[in-house]
Parts: sequence; C-alpha cells; structure tokens
Amino acid sequence: MDVGFVYRWFDKSNMMYYVGSHKGSVNDGYIGSGLYFSRAYKKRPEAFAREILYIGENYRELEEFILEELDAMNDSLSYNMKNSSIGGNMGAEAIEKMRLKVKGRIKSDEECKAISKGKIKYSVYSDYNKKSYKTTFDAAEDLGIVPSYVRSMLNGHCTNKYALSKIKKIK
Repeated sequence: MDVGFVYRWFDKSNMMYYVGSHKGSVNDGYIGSGLYFSRAYKKRPEAFAREILYIGENYRELEEFILEELDAMNDSLSYNMKNSSIGGNMGAEAIEKMRLKVKGRIKSDEECKAISKGKIKYSVYSDYNKKSYKTTFDAAEDLGIVPSYVRSMLNGHCTNKYALSKIKKIK
C-alpha cells in the first residue's frame, strides 16, 4: 500500500490555510498544488508554515474527511477550492460552477460579465492605516494579503482586522 501524508499550510500574513496530501515522504520537497495556494506561496513563501497532520496509508481519506469537516471550499480563510482530495481537471460543469462560486456565494451571470469586464470596482478605505485604495487589489497588495481576503473583510465574512470599508462603487 502507498504511504503519504496530510499537511496544512498556514499563511501568517492573512491567517489563511491550505489542507492537502501527498504520496511520498514529508522531506521530498513537495509544497502543494492548489491554484490559489500556489499563487500565494510563490509570492511570499516566508509567510507560510507547514504542519504535518498525518503520515500513513489512509492519507487521501483523511484529507478528504478534514476538508469536508472544515467545509474548506466555503471557508473564506481557506485556499482550498473544493472539499475533495483529488485534484486536476474537474470537467466543464465543475469549472463553470467554480467560476460562478465565490467562497459560498453564487453570482448571477450579469455580475460575472460585469466583473470580467472590470466594471464593478470598489474604492477601499482602511481606518487601520488611514489610507484609501482605488481597488481591492491595491488594498491587498499594500496590506500584504490576497484580494479575496480584502473582499471577505468588506463583505463581513471574516474579522475586519484592517477596518476596511467601501467608499465608492464605480460602474
């Protein structure tokens, strides 16, 4: 039987996490394959710490159990896009659902079209550092966090530790 491990990466810059598993050794250099996680890790690897949760034969089953228990795909502090241990190509229907899904909220086709054309943008103000930002992306970059975390704070889905507020909607 194959031996692998289950791990959790913790992003100290924004309190987000990523749960995954890997067939192989803890010391073989494997980082992770999640899309959002990989992008964040590539930008600031020094902000991440890995915790090994399990080593053994049932690593895929345990990963899936953990993801389902946490409902990681719907957790605004999770980089995980689904509650499954199997990665890779999800198929056209699943990709369409992921495109419409934004951490637990399904957007209308009109909203998706407007966002893709860049027509829905918010100016953001941070009472934490007394700064205004033209977009959520600018705020995220300056604060050293991911844009989805900025949006989660603005929408009340997590603790707004930077005292962010929307100050203008540009159509």
